[in-house]
Amino acid sequence: MLFVCLFIVLVLPYTDSAASSYHEVLRMSLSSFVGPNKVEYGCLSVPLKADEYIVDFQPHSPAGGVHHMAIYRCDEPYERQHVWECIDPTHVCKPGSKKRSLFGWNLGAPGWKLPRFTGIYTGNTSGHIVVQVHGRSDLNSHHLDKYGSITLEFQTKRPRLDTVFKGYAVSGYIPANTLGFTTDVACTWDMKIGARLIGYALHTHDYGVATSAYIIRNGTWIELGRVDPQYSMLTYDISHKHMYVRPGDVVATRCTYDNHDATDVQMGYSHADEMCNLLLHIAIPHRDAVQTKITQCSRNAQDYHWEDMFDNIPSLASDVSGDTDQNRYMKTHHLSKKI
Repeated sequence: MLFVCLFIVLVLPYTDSAASSYHEVLRMSLSSFVGPNKVEYGCLSVPLKADEYIVDFQPHSPAGGVHHMAIYRCDEPYERQHVWECIDPTHVCKPGSKKRSLFGWNLGAPGWKLPRFTGIYTGNTSGHIVVQVHGRSDLNSHHLDKYGSITLEFQTKRPRLDTVFKGYAVSGYIPANTLGFTTDVACTWDMKIGARLIGYALHTHDYGVATSAYIIRNGTWIELGRVDPQYSMLTYDISHKHMYVRPGDVVATRCTYDNHDATDVQMGYSHADEMCNLLLHIAIPHRDAVQTKITQCSRNAQDYHWEDMFDNIPSLASDVSGDTDQNRYMKTHHLSKKI
């Protein structure tokens, strides 16, 4: 039997002319990842009020027991009363229920406070926040009284723009005994309006050596970012750059891997699998955020290659050196290697 302690702490820190806000602290006991009935990915849900905005995500894992967390908004969660196994992405929300990704984080990275002019809308009807926690496989009885948690700040006043999330991912596999293998994603911007780029994160598992993301506009490649994915995944705030994606643009991502193993490595959700993800946060007017279906983009590693589609591919797409957001951040902040 799984035992979980979930604490929700409400705090009213201030009320001012800009917006009133409050905080909720969601904590999952690491005991869920220990013992014969342990889960690999644990989910829990809490009710979510309508017509509010999430403006800050601050995860905590003081015991170092969490690989990563993800936050979703579900009309109805897959379960309600306890922590459940949700490594299967269809087991986060109830089948047929609308699912929306809000935020992703992994151990060693800071949280993300959104720019003051934007927030993530909770929806025009009540729903549920689902917190997905990937616990470390080496947890033991010494961790039974420890927790992974995340503090969410909610704002009751509508900001100028809504932030929404678009995801880019890869299926397929990384061939055995292959160095410098690249997986590519690219999709034409499918919204009728342009969007201001607020933040991005790039992610692989253990085999990744470089990840990069670009906007392709009229044949010109505009770099969003390049990172070494062996450092903790950070949401890089780029709102100060005043970058936009427009109808007709292409959003493209490349991940580069070294596989020294004698077997192929599958793309998937467990820690033994690989991933290639661009998590893109964009800001658009509230009306468009409510009325527009936010689609995700995925390509197959064996079937899709930039070289077959585009010219002038950047020579640094698999290079993490130079003046990047990650390298500038690490000049003034500590960013640890992933566990």
